[in-house]
Amino acid sequence: MGKLNYTNRKVEGLKLGQVIHKDLIKRIPPEAGSKAALRDPYIELHASGKRLGDEGLLAVVEGLRKALSCRDGPVTSRLEELGLSGNELTASSMRHLGGVIKLAADDLKDVDLSCNQITVATDEQATAWESFLRSFRKSSVLRRLDLSGNALGSRAFEILARVYTREAPLDMSEVTPAEDEGGLQNGMEASLSPTSPHAPVANPERYAVTRGIRSIPYIVLSDVAMTDTCALHLSVVLARHHLLRDLLARVPSAKTGLAAQHLDVYDAHSGCQGIVYLPNDTLGGAGMRVLELAEVRREELLEGDYPETAKSPSKRAHSLRASSDSSTTSAVFRGPRQRQSAEQPTSTGELERVRSKIQGNTLKERGARHVELWATALRLLVSARAILLAPKPPPVLVVMPQRDISSRPRQSVAKAQPSVAARAAPHRPRARGNLPHGVWHGILALAVDPSGILRGDQQAAVLAWAGDRATLAREAEVVGKPAGVQIWRVLEGVGCLSYDERGV
Repeated sequence: MGKLNYTNRKVEGLKLGQVIHKDLIKRIPPEAGSKAALRDPYIELHASGKRLGDEGLLAVVEGLRKALSCRDGPVTSRLEELGLSGNELTASSMRHLGGVIKLAADDLKDVDLSCNQITVATDEQATAWESFLRSFRKSSVLRRLDLSGNALGSRAFEILARVYTREAPLDMSEVTPAEDEGGLQNGMEASLSPTSPHAPVANPERYAVTRGIRSIPYIVLSDVAMTDTCALHLSVVLARHHLLRDLLARVPSAKTGLAAQHLDVYDAHSGCQGIVYLPNDTLGGAGMRVLELAEVRREELLEGDYPETAKSPSKRAHSLRASSDSSTTSAVFRGPRQRQSAEQPTSTGELERVRSKIQGNTLKERGARHVELWATALRLLVSARAILLAPKPPPVLVVMPQRDISSRPRQSVAKAQPSVAARAAPHRPRARGNLPHGVWHGILALAVDPSGILRGDQQAAVLAWAGDRATLAREAEVVGKPAGVQIWRVLEGVGCLSYDERGV
């Protein structure tokens, strides 16, 4: 009863969605299938290549919501696997799917959305996509999220970077090295019932300490029409994502079957460490390089806390490129220090140089509007400068009587001198409307950036730049240079080139 596989059914489209909906409703007491569902409440739903479309998916989602949210008596439905590859799904339906992911946060282990039509270009699509990504915030046992074969677009990668960096860092100290070596998996296997492959894992609270997109061992982004700008955003995620071995120790091991086979393929042939971004034939040289350097940076960042796991099952530079063209590439463990050679420098400086190159090219070719972070920062700067950078006050004029030779009084004008107390006291002029700067900061942030595209410290940096006359001189230094260079300098000055903190 738990395996709902519709791949070989002749019916497809909306009609199949309605069939799946009915089958899920049968699991809810007192329906006919509820007794069998009670014995095996775990659901593996697979409907690959059935052309469900957004309308058919909505029917499936409604059935899953009803089944998963039913709490009258014993639980009869727990969603473990969701295979919806090749169903012509678009970004618009991702918002609905997010509700199911939230309901299955403690059970869902595999999500396959590969080979659909998920593209993020419009504001509506962006909102749905961000809602979908945020729905993983409570997921604790998810092994794989497969988004391959979708032309996601650079905006999708930017939102991924934003959502990822806003999640709290994982607490990896909850599992001891002994458990990393297989203690969790061994405990899970020992707890399985001989009659059910879905028995609860041992010590489930250990898995609950790592949640969210950061905790997913395999995020598959191959064949997604990745550009250099996409890679720029992904490098922020890649540099922070914990190593595969550490993350796998914090989710139940995969059962023998299709899901396990997929993981074996990633390990053996992708040349990537958890975040699978190869192959991507549209990726340029700079994009490839920034991802290679982000992989190295990840190992350097994690080496201090987890020196025994700061290894990468891949050959960097030429080896990563070769892995996208060859199915025989094997995983090779090499530490970051071993790769520090003339062929493969690993400094943070080089990563930032390549990032800067991609940022400059993007500004030159597509403009600041192509990246929502940049566009928002510039809009906030322009608005804030009009409010906060008040013009210099004119000198205070005082009329003083004078006498000329004919003794007739004359008028002279002199500048008033401030008192000693006024000169000693620090003074910050109020902005327009005689409101304090702090009040204007809140107003501007809500008016220009209501969705919180910028982090709080980035908003503060933009507002400080806007209200400081010294920044006008800094901007004047690059006047006459290409517009992209001028914009880059401003964005660099306010720390709004990336969603990542500086130096990471």
